[in-house]
Amino acid sequence: MPTTCVLHRWIIFLSQAVVERTQSVYHLCFTKPGFTPHEIATICFLRFERRPSDHTVKRVIASGPKSTVTRRRYPPYAQIADPYQRRRAIVDLHAEGWSNTAISAYLQTPRHRVYEVLKRWALFGHKGLEDIPQWHARKAGTREIDEVGKLVQDTPSLGAYRVRAALEQIGIHLSQATCGRLLALNRKLYGIEKKPPPAPRPKLEMPFKARFRQEIWSVDVRYIEEHNLGFSEPIYLISVLENYSRALLASKISRTQNQWDYLEVLFAALSTWGAPSAIGSSGGGIFYCNQAMDVYASLSIRKERIEPRQAWQNLIEAHFKIARRMADARFARARSWEEILAVHQRFVHDYNVQRHWARRVPGGWLSQSRRGTWWADGHHVPALRA
Repeated sequence: MPTTCVLHRWIIFLSQAVVERTQSVYHLCFTKPGFTPHEIATICFLRFERRPSDHTVKRVIASGPKSTVTRRRYPPYAQIADPYQRRRAIVDLHAEGWSNTAISAYLQTPRHRVYEVLKRWALFGHKGLEDIPQWHARKAGTREIDEVGKLVQDTPSLGAYRVRAALEQIGIHLSQATCGRLLALNRKLYGIEKKPPPAPRPKLEMPFKARFRQEIWSVDVRYIEEHNLGFSEPIYLISVLENYSRALLASKISRTQNQWDYLEVLFAALSTWGAPSAIGSSGGGIFYCNQAMDVYASLSIRKERIEPRQAWQNLIEAHFKIARRMADARFARARSWEEILAVHQRFVHDYNVQRHWARRVPGGWLSQSRRGTWWADGHHVPALRA
Protein backbone atom coordinates (compact mmCIF):
# COMPACT_ATOMS: atom_id res chain seq x y z
CA MET A 1 0.00 0.00 0.00
CA PRO A 2 2.74 2.56 0.80
CA THR A 3 4.49 1.69 -2.46
CA THR A 4 1.25 2.35 -4.36
CA CYS A 5 0.88 5.80 -2.73
CA VAL A 6 4.43 6.76 -3.56
CA LEU A 7 3.98 5.64 -7.16
CA HIS A 8 0.70 7.53 -7.40
CA ARG A 9 2.30 10.71 -6.08
CA TRP A 10 5.23 10.31 -8.45
CA ILE A 11 2.89 9.96 -11.43
CA ILE A 12 1.01 13.09 -10.34
CA PHE A 13 4.30 14.97 -10.00
CA LEU A 14 5.47 13.92 -13.47
CA SER A 15 2.10 14.82 -14.96
CA GLN A 16 2.24 18.26 -13.38
CA ALA A 17 5.81 18.76 -14.67
CA VAL A 18 4.77 17.75 -18.19
CA VAL A 19 1.76 20.06 -18.04
CA GLU A 20 3.96 22.89 -16.76
CA ARG A 21 6.52 22.39 -19.54
CA THR A 22 3.77 22.14 -22.15
CA GLN A 23 2.10 25.29 -20.86
CA SER A 24 5.48 27.03 -20.93
CA VAL A 25 5.84 26.16 -24.62
CA TYR A 26 2.41 27.66 -25.30
CA HIS A 27 3.30 30.82 -23.41
CA LEU A 28 6.54 31.25 -25.35
CA CYS A 29 4.75 30.85 -28.66
CA PHE A 30 2.22 33.51 -27.65
CA THR A 31 4.86 35.85 -26.20
CA LYS A 32 6.96 35.78 -29.36
CA PRO A 33 5.57 33.87 -32.32
CA GLY A 34 8.96 33.92 -34.06
CA PHE A 35 10.60 31.45 -31.67
CA THR A 36 12.18 28.47 -33.39
CA PRO A 37 11.70 24.99 -31.85
CA HIS A 38 15.39 24.93 -30.97
CA GLU A 39 15.11 28.22 -29.03
CA ILE A 40 12.05 26.96 -27.15
CA ALA A 41 13.85 23.72 -26.27
CA THR A 42 16.82 25.71 -24.93
CA ILE A 43 14.56 27.85 -22.73
CA CYS A 44 12.80 24.74 -21.38
CA PHE A 45 16.15 23.19 -20.56
CA LEU A 46 17.27 26.22 -18.54
CA ARG A 47 13.91 26.43 -16.74
CA PHE A 48 13.19 22.73 -16.04
CA GLU A 49 16.67 21.13 -16.42
CA ARG A 50 15.25 18.82 -19.07
CA ARG A 51 15.57 19.48 -22.77
CA PRO A 52 12.76 18.35 -25.06
CA SER A 53 13.59 17.49 -28.62
CA ASP A 54 12.70 19.84 -31.44
CA HIS A 55 10.16 17.29 -32.72
CA THR A 56 8.40 17.27 -29.36
CA VAL A 57 8.20 21.07 -29.38
CA LYS A 58 6.72 21.04 -32.87
CA ARG A 59 4.14 18.40 -31.90
CA VAL A 60 3.07 20.30 -28.77
CA ILE A 61 2.72 23.55 -30.71
CA ALA A 62 0.63 21.87 -33.42
CA SER A 63 -1.74 19.90 -31.13
CA GLY A 64 -1.98 21.93 -27.94
CA PRO A 65 -4.56 24.48 -26.80
CA LYS A 66 -4.05 28.22 -26.94
CA SER A 67 -2.03 29.95 -24.26
CA THR A 68 -3.68 31.65 -21.31
CA VAL A 69 -1.22 34.58 -21.45
CA THR A 70 -3.04 37.77 -22.34
CA ARG A 71 -0.38 40.45 -21.96
CA ARG A 72 3.35 41.05 -22.51
CA ARG A 73 5.86 40.37 -19.77
CA TYR A 74 7.82 43.50 -20.69
CA PRO A 75 6.77 46.53 -22.72
CA PRO A 76 9.01 47.58 -25.61
CA TYR A 77 12.46 48.79 -24.58
CA ALA A 78 11.79 52.45 -25.33
CA GLN A 79 8.60 52.43 -23.21
CA ILE A 80 10.35 51.33 -20.00
CA ALA A 81 10.98 54.57 -18.15
CA ASP A 82 13.65 53.38 -15.71
CA PRO A 83 17.00 52.92 -17.52
CA TYR A 84 18.09 50.22 -15.07
CA GLN A 85 14.87 48.21 -15.48
CA ARG A 86 14.92 48.24 -19.27
CA ARG A 87 18.49 46.97 -19.31
CA ARG A 88 17.58 44.44 -16.62
CA ALA A 89 14.83 43.14 -18.90
CA ILE A 90 17.47 42.22 -21.48
CA VAL A 91 19.56 40.44 -18.85
CA ASP A 92 16.55 38.54 -17.45
CA LEU A 93 15.50 37.29 -20.86
CA HIS A 94 19.06 36.30 -21.67
CA ALA A 95 19.28 34.36 -18.39
CA GLU A 96 16.15 32.43 -19.38
CA GLY A 97 17.79 31.28 -22.58
CA TRP A 98 16.44 33.81 -25.07
CA SER A 99 18.75 34.43 -28.01
CA ASN A 100 19.99 37.94 -28.73
CA THR A 101 17.92 38.05 -31.90
CA ALA A 102 14.76 37.03 -30.02
CA ILE A 103 15.40 39.64 -27.29
CA SER A 104 15.94 42.31 -29.92
CA ALA A 105 12.70 41.46 -31.72
CA TYR A 106 10.61 41.13 -28.55
CA LEU A 107 11.79 44.38 -26.93
CA GLN A 108 11.87 46.19 -30.28
CA THR A 109 15.44 47.42 -29.87
CA PRO A 110 18.50 47.10 -32.10
CA ARG A 111 20.54 43.97 -31.64
CA HIS A 112 23.77 45.90 -31.03
CA ARG A 113 22.13 47.38 -27.92
CA VAL A 114 21.46 43.87 -26.63
CA TYR A 115 25.13 42.98 -27.10
CA GLU A 116 26.20 46.20 -25.40
CA VAL A 117 23.97 45.66 -22.35
CA LEU A 118 25.10 42.04 -21.93
CA LYS A 119 28.72 43.08 -22.20
CA ARG A 120 28.26 45.73 -19.52
CA TRP A 121 26.52 43.17 -17.31
CA ALA A 122 29.38 40.70 -17.72
CA LEU A 123 32.01 43.32 -16.90
CA PHE A 124 30.39 45.40 -14.16
CA GLY A 125 27.35 43.47 -12.91
CA HIS A 126 24.43 45.57 -11.63
CA LYS A 127 26.47 48.79 -11.87
CA GLY A 128 26.78 48.20 -15.59
CA LEU A 129 22.99 48.46 -15.96
CA GLU A 130 22.91 51.99 -14.58
CA ASP A 131 23.40 55.10 -16.67
CA ILE A 132 27.05 55.95 -17.35
CA PRO A 133 27.92 59.67 -17.51
CA GLN A 134 28.75 60.73 -21.04
CA TRP A 135 32.06 62.54 -21.34
CA HIS A 136 32.20 64.85 -24.32
CA ALA A 137 35.28 64.93 -26.45
CA ARG A 138 37.85 67.46 -25.36
CA LYS A 139 38.07 70.50 -27.58
CA ALA A 140 41.43 71.89 -28.62
CA GLY A 141 42.15 75.18 -26.91
CA THR A 142 44.88 77.79 -26.97
CA ARG A 143 47.32 75.63 -25.03
CA GLU A 144 46.89 72.66 -27.37
CA ILE A 145 47.36 74.80 -30.48
CA ASP A 146 50.42 76.44 -28.94
CA GLU A 147 52.03 73.10 -28.01
CA VAL A 148 51.47 71.70 -31.51
CA GLY A 149 53.02 74.90 -32.90
CA LYS A 150 56.12 74.35 -30.75
CA LEU A 151 56.42 70.77 -32.01
CA VAL A 152 56.06 71.89 -35.63
CA GLN A 153 58.84 74.43 -35.22
CA ASP A 154 61.07 72.06 -33.23
CA THR A 155 60.61 68.91 -35.34
CA PRO A 156 58.82 69.73 -38.62
CA SER A 157 58.86 66.09 -39.81
CA LEU A 158 56.51 64.82 -37.13
CA GLY A 159 53.16 63.46 -38.29
CA ALA A 160 49.82 63.39 -36.49
CA TYR A 161 50.55 60.09 -34.73
CA ARG A 162 53.88 61.27 -33.30
CA VAL A 163 52.40 64.64 -32.33
CA ARG A 164 49.67 62.83 -30.43
CA ALA A 165 52.29 60.75 -28.61
CA ALA A 166 54.34 63.84 -27.73
CA LEU A 167 51.28 65.66 -26.38
CA GLU A 168 50.33 62.68 -24.23
CA GLN A 169 53.77 62.87 -22.68
CA ILE A 170 52.96 66.33 -21.27
CA GLY A 171 49.41 65.44 -20.22
CA ILE A 172 47.41 66.59 -23.28
CA HIS A 173 45.15 63.88 -24.71
CA LEU A 174 43.74 64.54 -28.17
CA SER A 175 42.65 62.25 -30.97
CA GLN A 176 44.91 61.65 -33.93
CA ALA A 177 42.43 63.41 -36.22
CA THR A 178 42.48 66.52 -34.02
CA CYS A 179 46.27 66.49 -33.99
CA GLY A 180 46.23 66.27 -37.79
CA ARG A 181 43.98 69.32 -38.05
CA LEU A 182 46.18 71.30 -35.66
CA LEU A 183 49.25 70.23 -37.63
CA ALA A 184 47.72 71.46 -40.87
CA LEU A 185 46.81 74.76 -39.19
CA ASN A 186 50.36 75.33 -37.91
CA ARG A 187 52.03 74.20 -41.12
CA LYS A 188 49.97 76.73 -43.02
CA LEU A 189 50.83 79.39 -40.46
CA TYR A 190 54.59 78.77 -40.62
CA GLY A 191 54.71 77.97 -44.34
CA ILE A 192 55.83 74.35 -43.92
CA GLU A 193 54.88 72.05 -46.77
CA LYS A 194 53.72 68.56 -46.00
CA LYS A 195 55.63 65.86 -47.84
CA PRO A 196 53.48 63.68 -50.10
CA PRO A 197 52.86 60.16 -48.81
CA PRO A 198 55.02 57.42 -50.34
CA ALA A 199 53.62 55.20 -53.03
CA PRO A 200 51.91 52.08 -51.65
CA ARG A 201 53.96 48.93 -51.68
CA PRO A 202 52.90 45.30 -51.34
CA LYS A 203 53.18 44.05 -47.76
CA LEU A 204 55.83 41.37 -47.39
CA GLU A 205 56.27 38.80 -44.65
CA MET A 206 58.88 39.82 -42.07
CA PRO A 207 61.43 36.97 -41.82
CA PHE A 208 62.68 38.01 -38.37
CA LYS A 209 59.37 38.66 -36.62
CA ALA A 210 59.60 37.86 -32.91
CA ARG A 211 56.94 35.75 -31.19
CA PHE A 212 57.88 36.73 -27.64
CA ARG A 213 60.07 39.21 -25.80
CA GLN A 214 63.84 38.87 -25.99
CA GLU A 215 63.65 36.40 -28.86
CA ILE A 216 65.26 38.52 -31.60
CA TRP A 217 67.23 41.77 -31.49
CA SER A 218 68.06 43.99 -34.44
CA VAL A 219 71.24 46.08 -34.69
CA ASP A 220 72.44 48.61 -37.22
CA VAL A 221 74.27 51.90 -37.74
CA ARG A 222 72.62 55.08 -39.00
CA TYR A 223 74.51 57.97 -40.61
CA ILE A 224 73.61 61.51 -39.51
CA GLU A 225 75.08 63.83 -42.12
CA GLU A 226 73.33 67.11 -41.29
CA HIS A 227 75.01 68.68 -38.26
CA ASN A 228 76.91 71.82 -37.30
CA LEU A 229 79.96 70.38 -35.59
CA GLY A 230 82.52 71.94 -37.91
CA PHE A 231 83.51 68.89 -39.94
CA SER A 232 82.00 67.30 -43.03
CA GLU A 233 82.09 63.65 -41.96
CA PRO A 234 78.84 62.17 -40.65
CA ILE A 235 78.26 61.09 -37.09
CA TYR A 236 76.89 57.64 -36.34
CA LEU A 237 73.92 56.32 -34.36
CA ILE A 238 74.47 52.70 -33.25
CA SER A 239 71.39 51.08 -31.72
CA VAL A 240 69.99 47.76 -30.49
CA LEU A 241 66.23 47.19 -30.91
CA GLU A 242 64.06 44.47 -29.34
CA ASN A 243 61.87 43.13 -32.16
CA TYR A 244 58.80 42.11 -30.14
CA SER A 245 58.16 45.29 -28.14
CA ARG A 246 60.15 47.63 -30.44
CA ALA A 247 61.92 48.86 -27.32
CA LEU A 248 65.27 50.58 -27.77
CA LEU A 249 67.60 48.54 -25.54
CA ALA A 250 70.84 50.49 -25.99
CA SER A 251 72.04 53.30 -28.21
CA LYS A 252 75.18 55.35 -28.79
CA ILE A 253 75.95 58.47 -30.81
CA SER A 254 79.58 58.33 -31.98
CA ARG A 255 82.07 59.98 -34.32
CA THR A 256 83.34 56.55 -35.39
CA GLN A 257 81.76 53.25 -36.37
CA ASN A 258 84.28 50.56 -35.56
CA GLN A 259 83.87 47.22 -33.81
CA TRP A 260 84.66 48.73 -30.40
CA ASP A 261 81.73 51.14 -30.68
CA TYR A 262 79.42 48.28 -31.58
CA LEU A 263 80.75 46.04 -28.83
CA GLU A 264 80.18 48.81 -26.29
CA VAL A 265 76.52 49.10 -27.31
CA LEU A 266 76.09 45.32 -27.44
CA PHE A 267 77.62 44.91 -23.96
CA ALA A 268 75.32 47.60 -22.55
CA ALA A 269 72.25 45.80 -23.93
CA LEU A 270 73.40 42.35 -22.79
CA SER A 271 74.35 43.50 -19.28
CA THR A 272 70.99 45.25 -18.83
CA TRP A 273 68.52 42.89 -20.49
CA GLY A 274 70.26 39.53 -20.82
CA ALA A 275 70.92 37.52 -23.96
CA PRO A 276 68.38 37.05 -26.79
CA SER A 277 67.89 33.95 -28.88
CA ALA A 278 69.09 35.67 -32.06
CA ILE A 279 70.50 38.95 -33.35
CA GLY A 280 69.74 40.16 -36.88
CA SER A 281 71.74 42.68 -38.87
CA SER A 282 73.11 43.49 -42.29
CA GLY A 283 76.43 42.14 -43.49
CA GLY A 284 78.46 44.98 -41.97
CA GLY A 285 81.92 43.99 -40.83
CA ILE A 286 81.52 45.32 -37.27
CA PHE A 287 78.67 42.86 -36.68
CA TYR A 288 80.86 39.90 -37.76
CA CYS A 289 84.18 40.82 -36.19
CA ASN A 290 85.99 38.10 -34.26
CA GLN A 291 85.19 39.64 -30.88
CA ALA A 292 81.47 39.87 -31.67
CA MET A 293 81.36 36.31 -33.01
CA ASP A 294 83.01 35.08 -29.81
CA VAL A 295 80.32 36.85 -27.77
CA TYR A 296 77.54 35.26 -29.86
CA ALA A 297 79.05 31.80 -29.45
CA SER A 298 79.67 32.07 -25.71
CA LEU A 299 76.06 33.20 -25.05
CA SER A 300 74.47 30.79 -27.58
CA ILE A 301 73.10 33.68 -29.62
CA ARG A 302 72.14 32.80 -33.18
CA LYS A 303 73.43 35.38 -35.68
CA GLU A 304 70.98 36.15 -38.49
CA ARG A 305 71.71 38.16 -41.63
CA ILE A 306 69.22 39.95 -43.84
CA GLU A 307 69.30 39.42 -47.59
CA PRO A 308 71.46 41.81 -49.66
CA ARG A 309 69.69 45.08 -50.60
CA GLN A 310 66.65 44.14 -48.49
CA ALA A 311 66.92 46.65 -45.67
CA TRP A 312 63.21 46.27 -44.81
CA GLN A 313 63.98 42.87 -43.29
CA ASN A 314 65.79 44.63 -40.44
CA LEU A 315 63.17 46.10 -38.08
CA ILE A 316 65.60 48.72 -36.85
CA GLU A 317 65.32 50.45 -40.24
CA ALA A 318 61.72 51.37 -39.36
CA HIS A 319 63.03 52.65 -36.02
CA PHE A 320 65.56 54.84 -37.85
CA LYS A 321 62.70 56.46 -39.78
CA ILE A 322 61.10 57.40 -36.48
CA ALA A 323 64.45 58.73 -35.27
CA ARG A 324 64.69 60.90 -38.38
CA ARG A 325 61.31 62.48 -37.64
CA MET A 326 61.87 62.92 -33.91
CA ALA A 327 65.54 63.96 -33.69
CA ASP A 328 67.13 64.99 -37.00
CA ALA A 329 65.95 68.60 -36.81
CA ARG A 330 67.45 68.89 -33.31
CA PHE A 331 70.69 67.25 -34.43
CA ALA A 332 70.95 69.79 -37.24
CA ARG A 333 70.58 72.72 -34.80
CA ALA A 334 73.12 71.41 -32.28
CA ARG A 335 76.32 73.48 -32.17
CA SER A 336 78.49 71.31 -29.93
CA TRP A 337 79.07 67.67 -29.12
CA GLU A 338 77.46 68.11 -25.71
CA GLU A 339 74.27 69.35 -27.40
CA ILE A 340 74.36 66.32 -29.73
CA LEU A 341 74.58 64.01 -26.70
CA ALA A 342 71.68 65.83 -25.01
CA VAL A 343 69.53 65.49 -28.14
CA HIS A 344 70.35 61.80 -28.31
CA GLN A 345 69.53 61.27 -24.63
CA ARG A 346 66.19 63.04 -25.08
CA PHE A 347 65.35 60.98 -28.15
CA VAL A 348 66.04 57.67 -26.38
CA HIS A 349 63.81 58.67 -23.48
CA ASP A 350 60.96 60.07 -25.60
CA TYR A 351 60.93 57.10 -27.97
CA ASN A 352 60.66 54.57 -25.17
CA VAL A 353 57.93 56.31 -23.17
CA GLN A 354 55.70 57.43 -26.05
CA ARG A 355 53.10 55.29 -27.78
CA HIS A 356 54.20 53.12 -30.66
CA TRP A 357 51.95 51.79 -33.42
CA ALA A 358 53.44 48.30 -33.12
CA ARG A 359 52.80 48.22 -29.34
CA ARG A 360 49.07 48.89 -29.44
CA VAL A 361 46.87 46.32 -27.67
CA PRO A 362 43.06 45.85 -27.43
CA GLY A 363 42.89 47.38 -23.98
CA GLY A 364 45.09 50.35 -24.89
CA TRP A 365 48.25 51.32 -26.67
CA LEU A 366 50.68 50.56 -23.83
CA SER A 367 51.74 46.93 -23.69
CA GLN A 368 52.60 45.22 -20.42
CA SER A 369 56.26 45.22 -21.34
CA ARG A 370 56.21 49.00 -21.16
CA ARG A 371 54.62 49.42 -17.75
CA GLY A 372 55.68 46.62 -15.46
CA THR A 373 58.57 44.55 -14.29
CA TRP A 374 60.17 44.11 -17.68
CA TRP A 375 60.09 47.76 -18.66
CA ALA A 376 59.66 50.78 -16.47
CA ASP A 377 60.76 53.92 -18.31
CA GLY A 378 63.22 55.26 -20.82
CA HIS A 379 65.79 56.17 -18.16
CA HIS A 380 66.64 52.49 -17.81
CA VAL A 381 67.92 52.35 -21.38
CA PRO A 382 71.66 52.86 -21.77
CA ALA A 383 72.18 55.98 -23.93
CA LEU A 384 75.95 55.83 -24.17
CA ARG A 385 78.32 58.75 -24.48
CA ALA A 386 81.12 58.60 -26.98
